[in-house]
Amino acid sequence: MAVLPLIHHPIPTLLRELPDPAPLPAYLFFTSHSGSATQVSPEGIFCGSWARPGAHFLKQWVHDTPEQHFANHFDKDSLYPTMFISTTPEFLRAVQIAVRHYRYGRHGIKITVIDVEKARQSYHDITNARDIVRRLNWDEEDAVKFKSEWLFLGRVKACAIVHQIDLDARFFEFLCRLFPTFNNELYLRELRSNIAKDFCISNPYPYEQPNQGKDDAEKCATLANRLGPWMREKGDVYEVIVRQIRSWKDDMMEAEIEADVEYRRDFQDTFNSWVHPVFW
Repeated sequence: MAVLPLIHHPIPTLLRELPDPAPLPAYLFFTSHSGSATQVSPEGIFCGSWARPGAHFLKQWVHDTPEQHFANHFDKDSLYPTMFISTTPEFLRAVQIAVRHYRYGRHGIKITVIDVEKARQSYHDITNARDIVRRLNWDEEDAVKFKSEWLFLGRVKACAIVHQIDLDARFFEFLCRLFPTFNNELYLRELRSNIAKDFCISNPYPYEQPNQGKDDAEKCATLANRLGPWMREKGDVYEVIVRQIRSWKDDMMEAEIEADVEYRRDFQDTFNSWVHPVFW
């Protein structure tokens, strides 16, 4: 019997047939703990089947069907190691996953920051999970749910990793004091809606009270200092932390846009003056 070339098996065939991906974010976040099937080491991040002995990755590549493999990968309770690494562009989601690990009593929790441009330059295969779900003809509700999930095939090389944040019990206690919403066990959509209440203004318009941007910046600078040098040194922390945490209107009026500009200026000026110059 003829042996198929490796690129012609079901899963690689599906990956080749996917549409061109949506624009990739600048950074992706991966949350892990010491017992994760996906392993994090100084050499990079390795998917569950890559890390297992016995050419497990290659066996899955050749024998698994896409339906079977991705059903296991997207099942949070599945113990089946897969060929993919799930990441998110949402810092809030990465933190939520870390908080869940902490509540389950897991140790060695960390968030790894991946520079997407460096990953592309070093020939990583990155796929949007929503495209896979649609290709498998699953429910559109599932497709929407996976919009903010990006999959790396096999591994993430060390050259694409720009920062790793180690999170311990003291960090989670600090986080829950700074953002009390994390004291509640919420689904991501609920967390997105509720965490805005931990800021000076849950709905940022109109910009009526003084020092709102400054007060929020002080809170975010405190968090950034705990998260380490990458988060402090990144030029636009506003995008990484604030825009992903607070609620924003899509249909802003002209006055609201002006308010946003004023808030953002106050936020960035105060943040830059509050970040600690030395990692602690």
